[in-house]
Amino acid sequence: MQSMNGATRSPPLTCAADTAADGPSLGRVAIVHDYLNQRGGAEKVVLELSNIWPQAPIYTSLYRPDSTFDEFRGRDIRTSFLDRIPVDRGFRNLFPLYPAAFWSFGEIDADVVLASSSEWAHMARAVEGAVHAVYCHTRSLAV
Repeated sequence: MQSMNGATRSPPLTCAADTAADGPSLGRVAIVHDYLNQRGGAEKVVLELSNIWPQAPIYTSLYRPDSTFDEFRGRDIRTSFLDRIPVDRGFRNLFPLYPAAFWSFGEIDADVVLASSSEWAHMARAVEGAVHAVYCHTRSLAV
């Protein structure tokens, strides 16, 4: 596709559903999330993304099955080296290590990488040519 200034652009991403049982057809999808160790709104978003694309692996820095939603059990969850460190409530103390945790996955081989992030997951790398979209969670500040 060519724009008005002559530059070549990729065609727009479409989300046509294949069947009622399948999610939108985007090719191979991977989901990336900061950490799965609590029950919050961001984790609910990841669950919904995983329900839409049940075959999509979920990449996360650490996963604590007993601390987050039970629906994550049985999903293809791929964790970083941080998962081996025995932290629970102190997981934010690992702040300097999170960028390296997401880089440690290498280039994620998927057509679409969906990052659910308020902190580091958007730093995950995708293979060349992949669409890398970020659902950015923000924290509201009480005034």
